[in-house]
Amino acid sequence: MFRYSKYIVSTIIIIPLLVIGFGGFIDIEDSVSVMNITNKKFKVNEIFRDENIKLKEEKYILDIKRGDVTGDNKEDTIFLLGKKKSKNSLYAENLSIVVKNETSKKYILMEIPNSSGEKNILFLGDFNGDKIKDVLVESSLKENSQNKVQGIYTFIDNNIVTLVSNEELNRNINFELEFKDDYIASINNKETRSATMIDISSKKEIYIGTIYNEDGKVINNKKLNISGYEYIRPVDNNLDGVYELEGHTKIIGEFDTDIISTMISLIEYKDKKFKIKSIENRNYMYMEYE
Repeated sequence: MFRYSKYIVSTIIIIPLLVIGFGGFIDIEDSVSVMNITNKKFKVNEIFRDENIKLKEEKYILDIKRGDVTGDNKEDTIFLLGKKKSKNSLYAENLSIVVKNETSKKYILMEIPNSSGEKNILFLGDFNGDKIKDVLVESSLKENSQNKVQGIYTFIDNNIVTLVSNEELNRNINFELEFKDDYIASINNKETRSATMIDISSKKEIYIGTIYNEDGKVINNKKLNISGYEYIRPVDNNLDGVYELEGHTKIIGEFDTDIISTMISLIEYKDKKFKIKSIENRNYMYMEYE
């Protein structure tokens, strides 16, 4: 069973009362967002302005986090910026990461290509095992209730380097659904060369005449390809301080409400790329609740 890196809401409420006085930022665990916390100069949902860095266009501050991402043992300030129609709009596009190096006092800027979404937040954690925190940018997509990792970024010689982009994460994640005799759904994954057999006899009425005959024999040997993740999030599966990604892929049969399974992929950074380590079949998807 994978370990989720999420926190109970009551924990988030109590801890800020103890540390809010230190410069206006909350210094707590990486998985907790610093939404709506301000200091003397910066505030979430306000336009980012600083004379030390020039942006191509006006952008709002979407999230602020504190952590050592440059490897100098001093906490840096990380901003997530985005273009919005107004300060109260949840939707933002043309996202950017800005890092203020607290040692050099210099700013580092990176634009995230083809980026947009709602509830855009930062997550700090070590994904590549170098014991220095990396930056994950996460968004939600309202139109299809999906969670999207825009990318994971690391810092080398004061430059922001992409560990993985959203396009790369989804490029090779392909599941193939094939119906077999006796009401069995075979879910195959090419990357891991694995196959999962699922008994769908409890729903055989919806398949008889289209996929199966009355004897449970396949009459329409069609295959369905399912790509990409419906939901993806960071987890520390081994409790070793190095984060992996947990990707949820919904397997749908004959129609949208025919959910056969959710395949959970554990993805780790190895040999300079993210690879699927294991796949687990579950009959539910993880959901965030307000």
